[in-house]
Amino acid sequence: MTPAGFEHKRILVVDDFENFRTTITRMLQEFGAHTVDAAVNGKDAVSRCRASQYDLVLCDYNLGPGKSGQQVLEQLRHDKLLTNSALFVLISAESSKSIVMAAYDYEPDAYLTKPITAKNLQQRLERLFRQCFEMRDIYKAMDADNINGAIACCRDVIGRESRARPLAQKLLGRLLLRSEQFDAAEKVYRQVLQGRELDWAQVGLAAAKKGQGDWVSAQQWAEQALNNNRMFMPAYDLLSEIQGARDDSMAQQQTIAQAVEISPMSLTRQQKLGQLAYDNHDAALATQAFKSSVKLGEHSCYDRQDVHLQFVRSCAELARTDPDAAKPYARDVSRTLADFEQRFGNKNNERVSVRSTACMYYAATGETDTAAKLLEQLMEQSETVDVDLPVKLDWIVAAESLGKQQLHDQLVKDVLTSYEGNEKALEAIDRVLENPASEKNRKRVAQVNKQGIACYEKADYTGAVECFTRAAKEFPKHIGIELNLLQALIGSLTQGGGNSHQLEQANSVAKRLAVSVSSEHPQAARLLQLNAKLTQAAQQFQGKEN
Repeated sequence: MTPAGFEHKRILVVDDFENFRTTITRMLQEFGAHTVDAAVNGKDAVSRCRASQYDLVLCDYNLGPGKSGQQVLEQLRHDKLLTNSALFVLISAESSKSIVMAAYDYEPDAYLTKPITAKNLQQRLERLFRQCFEMRDIYKAMDADNINGAIACCRDVIGRESRARPLAQKLLGRLLLRSEQFDAAEKVYRQVLQGRELDWAQVGLAAAKKGQGDWVSAQQWAEQALNNNRMFMPAYDLLSEIQGARDDSMAQQQTIAQAVEISPMSLTRQQKLGQLAYDNHDAALATQAFKSSVKLGEHSCYDRQDVHLQFVRSCAELARTDPDAAKPYARDVSRTLADFEQRFGNKNNERVSVRSTACMYYAATGETDTAAKLLEQLMEQSETVDVDLPVKLDWIVAAESLGKQQLHDQLVKDVLTSYEGNEKALEAIDRVLENPASEKNRKRVAQVNKQGIACYEKADYTGAVECFTRAAKEFPKHIGIELNLLQALIGSLTQGGGNSHQLEQANSVAKRLAVSVSSEHPQAARLLQLNAKLTQAAQQFQGKEN
């Protein structure tokens, strides 16, 4: 058998059109292939790969109803149904940027555009087979999970100046990172970069620096890769990880948003963007990202029930802050809730989860009778059902929206008691609290208050407004921060020459506080004083305008 021979290769052709399957099968047989199987759709393809081990899968992108070719590749990689030496070639009649970018995320060995000629197909496959032949010892070691053996084989291929040398270098870097040999990985990537500025090597070096704990250098190298190639998606992913590790969630959100703009069909990035935006209280972006995630998740092995629930939660939050913006999503929410059990099962926990999220959504959108009835039923079940923290938070939000203060306070007390000392859980609970319970967020509130107050005391009202505005978005239920923001806005309007936007913002803050601060609230007197000053400031500002 020659390295590029077809004789002993097991090949699977996947396409929903019989004529195309027949044409490609005939071509492969003319090339010398003896074993060529066919699958008519994505489900059939995955099933065949579970039953047999193939050396080559030729799969069309558009497979009709069910999984796409990209989702077939996702599933095969996820379930480890392809050996390291197996080839997956994606074929498509379309060449749109979004499809190509989404496909490349899961690294097919080649992407071919129809129409396909026998000559081009044979040349492309023979080139891939030759590369696999030169890499065979590496792949054999990887299939046996012998990482050190694979590393040694990579070094051997690199030392022979083989045509597979660039691939072996790339794989060596990945294996060294995987085995946490970060210094050795850095050396490999720097050697590559001495010859050429390759984006994958720059990202690899960033990953090595990240592993060494050098966050500044890691971020610089990831950004350098993006400067060289704005379309290199792994650079966005790594930069986002680095920003997350450096506790810069807003920058992390911006990075993933840029990646999603380039590659909108990436399910996992849409999911990540939705969660980042939700955590950052950007309800509009979270809703849109989670909506895309729900749509893209159909037939994907990366579809998750928590993403569907987060879509509904985001819509509920958007409805509370901007009802008009939330209205266009009502039909999508109804469909998501209706389809939930069919997609994820109808066990008791799943039913409780979806009903709890629905209850919170109905309460936020004014369907109070439906929400109240659901909440009552859920409370009756609460003693017999073991639910997770997100569901309990849904109950708290629903109770607050329905004005059931006693139930709300009891539920808050229960979760704080249940998760006492669990810092990660407390950070999630902070979302429904006026004052944070987690150490991290208490320190953060103290820090931003200190920064904002320092600006205010120096009569830097613009700086104080900017600081408290950011803090109010980060902690939207924190009364103290909202009051400080209102005071800073009034200071700017009366002494700093404010503008109409600041007057509008001040009125908006005062309106929110009127709802949140009852007459019995400890901060009620301060709010009363600030409202009086705001009235004077508004009159003074309007007098200047006239």
